[in-house]
Amino acid sequence: MEHKRRTMQWRSFDSTSIESTNGDYNPGIKCRCDGTTCTIIALKVYAFSVVGGIPDELWSLTNLTNLKLDQNYLTGPLSSSIANLTQMQYLSLGINSLSGEVPKELGNLTNLIVLSFSSNNFFGPLPSELGKLTKLQQLCRKKQPLMPRDVALHVFSQERSAVWGTCYEIS
Repeated sequence: MEHKRRTMQWRSFDSTSIESTNGDYNPGIKCRCDGTTCTIIALKVYAFSVVGGIPDELWSLTNLTNLKLDQNYLTGPLSSSIANLTQMQYLSLGINSLSGEVPKELGNLTNLIVLSFSSNNFFGPLPSELGKLTKLQQLCRKKQPLMPRDVALHVFSQERSAVWGTCYEIS
């Protein structure tokens, strides 16, 4: 399969949602500035045919609250350094070729509201540490049944051999 290479022209945005559906902000970057310093709080590279591993430098963006990297050709394991992203609320990595076990360090991202990593090549059990994600409202693995929080947390802490590709809305 041949992948077309595209030059990234980054667009920054202020009050506009990173989830803008018109595509104007893809790739996109959102910063929060305090007058002297700006920090990246949102990064979107959605369906952009990016190939390769997730760069280690990404894990040093500790103020990220929204990371949208789905529908690319990302490969390799998800680094345990993801634990550095403690401000993360929306993490979307679905429809790539990431592999290996889901790192237990995802359980340290206790501000997560949405976690999507369906349609990758992950294997093994879901780490019980995901049970610490008490703010989680959606865990994406594929289908979309609605389930109460206590049942969903039980599912990902007890159902160790997950069927990759199901989406759970947590009430």
